[in-house]
Amino acid sequence: MENNQYNKFYSKKSVTELIEQLRSHRVTGIRLAEDWYEALKIHLNERELSDDARKMVDHILSTDPTTLKNETPIGQPLNESEKLNKPLSFVEKYPALRTLSGVIAIIAWTVALLTVIIVITLLSNSSGEGSWVLPVGTLAIGAIFFIALLAYSEIIKVFVDIEENTRRTADATK
Repeated sequence: MENNQYNKFYSKKSVTELIEQLRSHRVTGIRLAEDWYEALKIHLNERELSDDARKMVDHILSTDPTTLKNETPIGQPLNESEKLNKPLSFVEKYPALRTLSGVIAIIAWTVALLTVIIVITLLSNSSGEGSWVLPVGTLAIGAIFFIALLAYSEIIKVFVDIEENTRRTADATK
């Protein structure tokens, strides 16, 4: 395959994907054919990269595979001590929003569980004509609260993901 065909293939990939492929070739058993590996190195060398991406490529190429294997791969969560040594683009932003989203989801599931318990209790204690109105109303209101809280939790996650994807795209196009 000619060099421009390699470039055509690699130019369709994001910088993050290419760096992860380079890292995988060096660390894991997922190895590229030698001509593909060389073309990947040339492509990354010629491609316009952000300073962070350039440093990452240089680091991967200059570090022995055993050391690379013990490092956190791109996009993986970091523990607190690793966050201090990584550039901002690798640190998870908005941890309070992520926590709030989780708390709201827990509240939503708690509302759902309590709604079911209350409905069962109302059904078991009611008798006579029209005794289904209160349990059905409770179920409807509980379902509305559950769906609203769960949707709110997911909306927070979506906004945080949008920010993260926008930041990664901006970093990749630098």
